[in-house]
Amino acid sequence: MIKIFIILLSFFCIPLVSKSQINIYGRIVDDKNTNIPYAGILKYSIDEKVFLGSAISDELGRFLIIEKPNASVILIIKSVGYKSDTLRLNHLRKDTALTIVIQGLSKQLLDVNVVAQKPIIERKIDRVIFNIENSLVSNIGDAMDAISKAPGVRVNDDGIQLIGKNAVRIMVNNRPIQLSGENLVNYLRSISSSTLKSIEVITNPSARYEAEGNSGIINLVVKKDLTLGFNGMINTGLVSASYQNTGLTGILNYNTKRLHFSSTISANLSKSKSFASNNLESTLLIWDQYDENLSTRRGMRGELRLDYDISKNSSFGIRFSENYNSNEISSSSKGTFLTPPNKIDSLMTNVGFNSMPLSNRSVDLYLESKLDTLGRKLELSANYFNNSLDNGTSFINLATTPTGSLIRKYLPVGFENNEGTNIFSGKADLTLPYKFANLELGTKVVAIKSINSLLYSEGTDFDLSNSNIFKYTENTQSLYVNANKSYLNWSFQLGLRLENTQTAGNSSIKDQVDRYNYTALFPTFFLRNTLSANHSVTISYGRRINRPDYATLNPARIYSMVNVYDQGNPSLAPSFSNNLELGYNYKDFFTTNIYASFLRNGFSSLTFLDAITNVQSNQYLNYTSTTQIGLSETISFSPQKWWENTSQISVYHYRSQSNGVILESELKGLSSYLSTDNTFLINKKKTLMSNIVFWYQFPDQSNWFKNDDYYALDINLRAALLKRNLTLTAGVVDLFKTSQRYFNGTINSIIQSGTRYNDNRKFRLILMYKIGNGNSNKRARVVDDLESSRAKQ
Repeated sequence: MIKIFIILLSFFCIPLVSKSQINIYGRIVDDKNTNIPYAGILKYSIDEKVFLGSAISDELGRFLIIEKPNASVILIIKSVGYKSDTLRLNHLRKDTALTIVIQGLSKQLLDVNVVAQKPIIERKIDRVIFNIENSLVSNIGDAMDAISKAPGVRVNDDGIQLIGKNAVRIMVNNRPIQLSGENLVNYLRSISSSTLKSIEVITNPSARYEAEGNSGIINLVVKKDLTLGFNGMINTGLVSASYQNTGLTGILNYNTKRLHFSSTISANLSKSKSFASNNLESTLLIWDQYDENLSTRRGMRGELRLDYDISKNSSFGIRFSENYNSNEISSSSKGTFLTPPNKIDSLMTNVGFNSMPLSNRSVDLYLESKLDTLGRKLELSANYFNNSLDNGTSFINLATTPTGSLIRKYLPVGFENNEGTNIFSGKADLTLPYKFANLELGTKVVAIKSINSLLYSEGTDFDLSNSNIFKYTENTQSLYVNANKSYLNWSFQLGLRLENTQTAGNSSIKDQVDRYNYTALFPTFFLRNTLSANHSVTISYGRRINRPDYATLNPARIYSMVNVYDQGNPSLAPSFSNNLELGYNYKDFFTTNIYASFLRNGFSSLTFLDAITNVQSNQYLNYTSTTQIGLSETISFSPQKWWENTSQISVYHYRSQSNGVILESELKGLSSYLSTDNTFLINKKKTLMSNIVFWYQFPDQSNWFKNDDYYALDINLRAALLKRNLTLTAGVVDLFKTSQRYFNGTINSIIQSGTRYNDNRKFRLILMYKIGNGNSNKRARVVDDLESSRAKQ
């Protein structure tokens, strides 16, 4: 597979564009020589007098049109607020550079001018752009609906994923959101799709972005709204699964010409049931465990944001957010000890309770300034993040014979596991456009302090020496440079990021400090060739790092039963990955990606069973190297005016190799994923629509386990009422309850299998009401703070 990828890579690197085509390129400007972005260019043949196609200038007014030699064409240029201009080009024999000047319209004519519409899908050198403004979902929907239609994105009960990536970061206007899990989903549900301009899918982030995680980025580009006065939104909903869940979000905005104020408050109450089974089988012992959990969660979140335009070129902002969640989990477990082949030896029952109040808060400051009219820009930001988790756990175990006779009643176990994390960060970015290339320079510093205290109660069957205080610090200094340049139908981008990290973990159990200092370089490279007006090819490379989070480094044992515990590893080292991608784009609706990812020194939690002591341990280890090579296809089109479809399929081959920590040497296989997302307009006013989504995951592999296939069907109906101010959504997620996962694998000759189900089938009823003078969402700025995602949220 690697050889095939290299051959394909070499093939597409050949300069396919030769003298068999003519490049017409240049800029579109006004009479003051100001670039005009997104102007429409219509192309007609002089000889045949037929329409040949169209193009759109980019954000800097640049355009490229490819034509046959000796062709004669007419170009008609259109843009909002400007007079149309016509240009005749006769008998083209060589590449032609143009600077097209168009005149502004008088105020009386501004309302009737026509502009070419952007394509639904655009491929830039380092990202794919889904222009939601031209999609049916822009009329009625939320940010989650919009994200699900972007190329290469998977949205299911696992959350939001990118094909071929382990994780994804969600950003708003190029700044990460400090939320995860249910909080992130609720936040995205509160954003109306009508406020979004586009969604950018970045599968291979450039050097400008942190190198953390083998992940991609989804960036929501929010429309600039200059509406003055008050406006806002109220969002409430009911989600019904095994239990009823509800939530309420209120957003209030106030805008003046310079001052922009936004406030958000939300609350939710949820109750869910989940179950899991896990079977471990050795030659001497079989341990079969079944768990049921009932989780009750209460949460509140508030945010205040103030933006001030110092001048037309500079702005300053501050944001404060506070988040509180109380999660109570009642659990019951039943474990069975068997001797091969399947003779029951004894039973272990467990009843437990966890109380986990969590709170976090953050303060962000930023300054953005355009230094001149040439495009030079300075961005400064600072962030403080604090996270506090208090985990109180208690459980009691009974050991009985197969007939129910008591073998042993263990003393009740209780412990407090508290964690506090403080993160300080500062960042500076400078944009410098030059003739030879556009440069981006930047630096970032991060300081992290985390303290975890584990205290077991007296009077239990546990040795108090299991109690532990774990102190962890991590400091990272980063520098990066990024350069990009376009010439004719070629574009390239080259970047280099340097990250210097110092970590120290101090555990009272080990009575020693584990230090790990390293400096690493993370190069990135992008090359794009526009083969013709309808075809383009992109090649990219990037190196990434995946650092352990703070909990995985803690050597303390966290017990869930008297014979089951989780344990971190202070010697855990980061993993590194190299990622290659070859992308092809046809017109504005079909994209192809061939990708390869090579992960080294990978880590995760592995489960072990001691057949002598009957103890199950879950421990974090660096144990694997993984190679994944795949092909993904996405098509977005409208078979009819009332029907919009986004379908995708991914086929990939994976191979994991052990470094000797476990006995098994290799795990490999072939898998695939497919999905189809269909939106149907039910009336001509576009106020009533339905959405049907089906996805299917074929058997695959993760963390040394093979997973069986699973799939789901989701159906939604959405209506816009009261002049589109009220949106009502009703739908079912996982209609046939088919998304349950089953897994199996072998680690150190112990056969493991099991399943997990998290109450995935749900009925949703969502109401969104807009108030005031429109949808104000003046740049939902969030200061860059990737590190907070590694704290528990």
